[in-house]
Amino acid sequence: MSGTRNTSTRIVLEGEAEYRAALKNINQEYSLTKSELEKVNSAFRGQQNTVQALQQKYTALSGVLDSAQKKLELEKNAVERSKTQVEQYSAKLEDAKRKLAALENGTDDAAKNTDEYKKALAEAQAEVAKYEAAHGKAEDALNRHSVAANKAEANVSKLEQELNRRGVWPARARLAHSVT
Repeated sequence: MSGTRNTSTRIVLEGEAEYRAALKNINQEYSLTKSELEKVNSAFRGQQNTVQALQQKYTALSGVLDSAQKKLELEKNAVERSKTQVEQYSAKLEDAKRKLAALENGTDDAAKNTDEYKKALAEAQAEVAKYEAAHGKAEDALNRHSVAANKAEANVSKLEQELNRRGVWPARARLAHSVT
């Protein structure tokens, strides 16, 4: 046996578990409100411009928009949290690199052959590797959350436009209904 042992580090980004749980709940809520909108559309097929149909569509669409806005807010918060983590891991990585360089440059050739130096060097290299991996994961999370936030924002915008377009119809339908 060689006397060396391998260790692995699992990097878990802070707040990721809470984010995933909140996202799961929001996605379930979004699916439910989307299905309610489909139900309204199905129920009023052929009579989609009646006051009752337009009011129910507007209400259902408002629910979908609320869910989409919650998802957008969640993603914006995740982007900010990821930015903070990228900065933190970047600072820790630079500090670990400085310590490694100081160890390598501050040790004379004779001391570099000692077991104590080799152990300290291995620990410093492991710390650099750990923070490189963590920094990479944080950057990946930032990119993932930024894309998700952009998509959520586009969805909210689309739903707001649809709601504004439909919001005119219930008012016109009520007006036309009251005139007859």
